[in-house]
Amino acid sequence: MLLRAVFLMLMLFCYGGCATMPRPGQPSTGGVPVSTICQKYSLDCSWDGVTHTVSMNYKGKLVRAMVGSSLVLVDSTRFSLSSPLRRKSGSIMLPSDFERVVILPTVENMAGELPKVPSRIGKVVLDPGHGGKDPGAIGYSGLKEKDITLDIVRRLRDELVKAGVDVVITREKDEALALDRRTEIASRPDVELFVSIHANSTTPDHKRSISLAHGIEVYYIGALNADDLDEQQRQLNAKKLCGEFKMQGSSEEARKIVLSMLYNYKMSEAPGMAERMARNLSRAVEEHSRGAKSQRYFVLRNTLVPAILIEVGFLSNPGEERRLKEPSYRQKMAVAISRSISEYLYATGK
Repeated sequence: MLLRAVFLMLMLFCYGGCATMPRPGQPSTGGVPVSTICQKYSLDCSWDGVTHTVSMNYKGKLVRAMVGSSLVLVDSTRFSLSSPLRRKSGSIMLPSDFERVVILPTVENMAGELPKVPSRIGKVVLDPGHGGKDPGAIGYSGLKEKDITLDIVRRLRDELVKAGVDVVITREKDEALALDRRTEIASRPDVELFVSIHANSTTPDHKRSISLAHGIEVYYIGALNADDLDEQQRQLNAKKLCGEFKMQGSSEEARKIVLSMLYNYKMSEAPGMAERMARNLSRAVEEHSRGAKSQRYFVLRNTLVPAILIEVGFLSNPGEERRLKEPSYRQKMAVAISRSISEYLYATGK
């Protein structure tokens, strides 16, 4: 999947240097063509001309390496070769110790094992809206948005952990947390998805004393303009992400490519995730769905990974406020959100 490929590219730049070709002065070691190894072990091999990365698949194990780097990744395990991969007469040449160091141990360890089903493996950041001095929306009976969001997120975390998902929560208690800090927490290379939980509210119209607006809404970010992409917090988050890989100044072009790939990935993933969430959540709690919509909320436009914001109901509607007071209703909602997230994380070929 693209997000993994992006992070792989960053890891290879970090551990193997930023050059895409061998550095001047490095000795030529002959080596073995990639095609020879692939044929010998019946590997499914591919070449990515954008990232200069060779990928080999053996029974679900992914072996990846970059031209100009001596680092090889077998899934998340790193191996170091005696010299980097290089080009020669149109072929990709593997160092002479590639077979001994990488392929043979992989083949031996996989003997008798079934191929593993690939899946997204990153962490999910859960963000309870508001907190501390900021109560968010307040219902007719005094129910506060900040309390609803924190309770649902805690329940959601428990459900996701049961499903084998690593979870990070932006706030664990009733405390104020700046919007920029919420996005910073999601700016890590091991984060796969950002989900912010909120409760809605609207004012009554002039003919009614209460608001009748109701239902569940899920938001995702629309296309960003140049000002959005240059927003200070987004730039800080990008530097934080790239800093995790200790990318040096000479990697500026690689950083731009990686951030562009992340942006395109986010734009392609978030709308579908939002639509699926709105549909599944509405059915599970038997509440009206107001659908998935694009919006320029701060936490959506300044995160670098796919991000959605869920409005779980209207506190300005007395009927929805009553339901949101019920622990059983919040639990049902947490279970439904967890299922949609799990479907996204463990889906293949998407």
